[in-house]
Amino acid sequence: MTRNCAYHGFTTEKNINSDRFIEFMEAFSLGIRKETVVVLDNSTVHKSRKVKDCLQRWMDQRSPYILSPSLLPTLNIAETLGG
Repeated sequence: MTRNCAYHGFTTEKNINSDRFIEFMEAFSLGIRKETVVVLDNSTVHKSRKVKDCLQRWMDQRSPYILSPSLLPTLNIAETLGG
Protein backbone atom coordinates (compact mmCIF):
# COMPACT_ATOMS: atom_id res chain seq x y z
CA MET A 1 0.00 0.00 0.00
CA THR A 2 1.34 3.42 -0.89
CA ARG A 3 0.98 6.64 1.06
CA ASN A 4 -1.71 7.54 -1.49
CA CYS A 5 -3.66 4.42 -0.48
CA ALA A 6 -2.90 2.54 -3.70
CA TYR A 7 -2.87 -1.15 -2.96
CA HIS A 8 -0.41 -3.41 -4.80
CA GLY A 9 -1.16 -6.93 -3.72
CA PHE A 10 -3.27 -9.91 -4.47
CA THR A 11 -5.99 -11.95 -2.90
CA THR A 12 -6.43 -15.69 -2.98
CA GLU A 13 -8.39 -18.38 -1.26
CA LYS A 14 -5.38 -20.68 -1.48
CA ASN A 15 -2.73 -20.97 1.21
CA ILE A 16 0.15 -18.56 0.72
CA ASN A 17 3.40 -20.43 0.48
CA SER A 18 6.88 -19.41 -0.61
CA ASP A 19 6.23 -20.24 -4.25
CA ARG A 20 3.06 -18.10 -4.45
CA PHE A 21 4.77 -15.22 -2.66
CA ILE A 22 7.75 -15.43 -5.02
CA GLU A 23 5.42 -15.43 -8.05
CA PHE A 24 3.78 -12.25 -6.78
CA MET A 25 7.09 -10.55 -6.00
CA GLU A 26 8.55 -11.50 -9.40
CA ALA A 27 5.66 -9.77 -11.17
CA PHE A 28 5.66 -6.83 -8.73
CA SER A 29 9.41 -6.21 -8.97
CA LEU A 30 9.26 -6.04 -12.78
CA GLY A 31 6.77 -3.17 -12.57
CA ILE A 32 8.78 -0.98 -10.21
CA ARG A 33 9.81 2.29 -11.84
CA LYS A 34 11.23 4.22 -8.87
CA GLU A 35 12.93 3.50 -5.57
CA THR A 36 10.58 1.34 -3.53
CA VAL A 37 10.66 -0.08 -0.05
CA VAL A 38 8.76 -3.28 0.60
CA VAL A 39 8.14 -4.07 4.23
CA LEU A 40 8.09 -7.76 5.01
CA ASP A 41 6.96 -8.90 8.41
CA ASN A 42 8.17 -12.01 10.19
CA SER A 43 5.78 -14.32 8.39
CA THR A 44 7.19 -17.80 7.91
CA VAL A 45 6.84 -17.34 4.15
CA HIS A 46 8.88 -14.12 4.23
CA LYS A 47 11.68 -15.84 6.14
CA SER A 48 11.81 -19.01 4.04
CA ARG A 49 15.04 -20.09 2.35
CA LYS A 50 13.39 -19.79 -1.10
CA VAL A 51 12.41 -16.15 -0.45
CA LYS A 52 15.77 -15.28 1.09
CA ASP A 53 17.45 -16.68 -2.03
CA CYS A 54 15.45 -14.20 -4.17
CA LEU A 55 16.00 -11.07 -2.04
CA GLN A 56 19.29 -9.94 -3.60
CA ARG A 57 17.96 -10.27 -7.14
CA TRP A 58 14.86 -8.28 -6.24
CA MET A 59 16.99 -5.59 -4.58
CA ASP A 60 19.09 -5.41 -7.74
CA GLN A 61 15.86 -4.63 -9.60
CA ARG A 62 15.59 -1.32 -7.69
CA SER A 63 13.66 -2.59 -4.67
CA PRO A 64 15.27 -2.37 -1.27
CA TYR A 65 13.58 -4.73 1.16
CA ILE A 66 13.24 -4.38 4.90
CA LEU A 67 12.52 -7.33 7.13
CA SER A 68 10.67 -5.67 9.97
CA PRO A 69 9.99 -6.99 13.45
CA SER A 70 6.42 -8.18 13.78
CA LEU A 71 5.91 -5.97 16.84
CA LEU A 72 6.61 -2.72 14.95
CA PRO A 73 3.47 -2.24 12.82
CA THR A 74 4.29 1.46 12.41
CA LEU A 75 6.89 0.41 9.81
CA ASN A 76 4.07 -1.00 7.67
CA ILE A 77 1.94 1.76 6.11
CA ALA A 78 -0.98 -0.63 5.71
CA GLU A 79 -1.08 -1.04 9.50
CA THR A 80 -1.26 2.71 10.15
CA LEU A 81 -3.90 3.76 7.59
CA GLY A 82 -7.60 3.60 8.17
CA GLY A 83 -9.40 3.70 11.47
